[in-house]
Amino acid sequence: MVVREDSTAFMAIPKHASFYVQTVEVPLAKLEAAAGASALSARF
Repeated sequence: MVVREDSTAFMAIPKHASFYVQTVEVPLAKLEAAAGASALSARF
């Protein structure tokens, strides 16, 4: 995980593999909005 002041990016490097998976940077506001939405849906 790469964390910056206003965004986060995720990277996975599987063992015994010659490739990796990486996301683009996700703005912190989007992560907070998604966390808020899932928290609300879990209550109902």
